[in-house]
Amino acid sequence: MTYCSSTLNRVALLLIILLAGVGQLRVVGQTSPPLLGFTLERRVTDKDKAGREFLERTELLYVSSSGNWRYEATYSNGQKVETICVVDKGVFFTDYNRKRFVKIGNGCRPSATTSERLEADSKFVRTESVLDRLAYLHRRDIRYIEETYFVPELGPFPFKRISYLDGYTLYEEPVRLLFGEPEPSQLMPLDYSVMEDIPERVDLKIEEKPDAQYPSSALSLDISGDVLLNVTIDESGQVIRATIISNVPPLGPAALEAVHRARFTPVHKNGKPVCATGVVSYSFRPR
Repeated sequence: MTYCSSTLNRVALLLIILLAGVGQLRVVGQTSPPLLGFTLERRVTDKDKAGREFLERTELLYVSSSGNWRYEATYSNGQKVETICVVDKGVFFTDYNRKRFVKIGNGCRPSATTSERLEADSKFVRTESVLDRLAYLHRRDIRYIEETYFVPELGPFPFKRISYLDGYTLYEEPVRLLFGEPEPSQLMPLDYSVMEDIPERVDLKIEEKPDAQYPSSALSLDISGDVLLNVTIDESGQVIRATIISNVPPLGPAALEAVHRARFTPVHKNGKPVCATGVVSYSFRPR
């Protein structure tokens, strides 16, 4: 399957959907109920045209009643992607090499919603029980069909999502939901400095591009295709973040691992090296 998320990817897609969702689930002139603190664990799997399922990643989402949240995705090969939102300050990812948080978006203030608002939305289809919670299914047909399940107490944060494209299906299913305020270390695990400048979006120039290791499961099934990655480099040209834009399961995690070993030409702005973001592709073809 090649699935694409809007603008950035299915992980940073979370950022796009959350920021958009805040507006979608509010009604102008109405007061939103208070957001509850919670922890949500989800499992993300791909199903291809033959009905074969591949685990892509697991997700943990920690949300505070203050509106601050932290999202962590762990891919099947151990690669991790993390996103942190601090209300009124911005959305960041963690640069472990330089011990800092790098800004990738402006702040948001998520709030809970109500069953009435979810039912009044033009995308509302029906209610279903998901993990013993009453969830409101919204469907939209963009370049693919996306079914998103919302729970009022979770506000704009999707509880469950299923995406359909050309006979392939991506399942993002909840495994565990716990209400209660997360520990401070779960929301902001490290005391790092903050980089306020959002990385420049450019055409990155690769100096060293290590080959990706072909997953054995893909070789045995003769699976091939291209994986597109959104890659951020630091001032020295080292990769500090990579996320999947489009994927052919189960090839995505292998591309993520390989690009973290790549080296890029540093990007300069006004004569100074800066962080930068661009798109990198990996092709997988059996030999």
